[in-house]
Amino acid sequence: MLRIHPARVSGYLNARGWKRVTHEPNRYSLWVKAHQEPVEILLPLDPKLGDFAERMAEVLGDLQRDEQRSQLDILRDIEAASCDVFRFRKEPHSSFLGTMPIEDGVRFVSYARDFLLLAASAEHDPGRQIVAGRRPEDVARFMSQALLGQTEISSFVVTAQIPAVARLTDDISPEAATPSSEPFERRAGVRLMNILDHTREAALEASQTQDFRPFTEALNRGATVNLYSALVEAQGIVPGEVLEVSCLWAPIRPLIGPAPAAVVTFGPEIMPVLKAAVDILKPRSPKEERLFGFVELLRQPAQETLIGDLAIEAMVEGRLRKVHITLQQPEYGQAIKAFSEKCPVEVTGDLVKAGNQWVLHNPRKLFVYAPDTNEGKPPETD
Repeated sequence: MLRIHPARVSGYLNARGWKRVTHEPNRYSLWVKAHQEPVEILLPLDPKLGDFAERMAEVLGDLQRDEQRSQLDILRDIEAASCDVFRFRKEPHSSFLGTMPIEDGVRFVSYARDFLLLAASAEHDPGRQIVAGRRPEDVARFMSQALLGQTEISSFVVTAQIPAVARLTDDISPEAATPSSEPFERRAGVRLMNILDHTREAALEASQTQDFRPFTEALNRGATVNLYSALVEAQGIVPGEVLEVSCLWAPIRPLIGPAPAAVVTFGPEIMPVLKAAVDILKPRSPKEERLFGFVELLRQPAQETLIGDLAIEAMVEGRLRKVHITLQQPEYGQAIKAFSEKCPVEVTGDLVKAGNQWVLHNPRKLFVYAPDTNEGKPPETD
């Protein structure tokens, strides 16, 4: 009982409709919930108090009677009151509750991590159909904050907790809260449940109509080829059983706007059509490439100073080809200098063929070499 933090209990009580009516700093707070007969809870605030454990046990007992749930379930929800909790569930073929072969379990945990990473990447850049390269700062921060929780009995369940910050109310200068104003961590979680739901609906529709377009629409709404592949592979662990992803939002931060699906399930019957979509999309998807060549063309629209187009001649699929790139400043200025001084450049991005042209999307890591570096390929790096 000494490990239960009073602040988490306070957040839980507030989210469950209890109202604080009395507060003695470092001693206790009195909470009331309106029923036919008002119910009171006396919450101890200082773990150093001699009767702290006894009083906290009384709090759990009062909540058990009020909610008609076990104290263990209530305690688990109190501990997660300040987190968005995601559960990734697979029903194993095992006589032992909640167990599966260790190799499969490790893979399943890695897929749970991948789902969170792909959702955060989609929130950062909804237009990308494939995720590759270095993680952006907000995505890296999101993943560093994600916590791996305890597995749960009856099925193999991986839990992930994303810390949430309580939303404060301001009566002096209230502002209308919108989904776009939410922290990145909450928006990434909402996006995960939305894109999983869109993907499931697309698979169901495609399986009935044999039409690929539902998957294209799901991609336009934030899904990625990586996500499709991860779903197929995760479903392949214990084949024939449902893959389920669910979320409970932190009570201390209620959702703003339409609530996404709370539970999304992927049955084995829709996996073949999803795998077929992956087989179609992978050859079309951009590939991260590092190109080396000379700037052959520069074009900057009139009155435009922050962005410009160029083309470099580089090796693509074993042949010298012209690759079109759009750069912002200061990189475009570096490209102008490389063109005027005939310096080779190296740039990394997502290479895709658009019609008869090769285009490098999301260019990054532009490097301008000395003029005498003209071997036609970048120097070897460690």
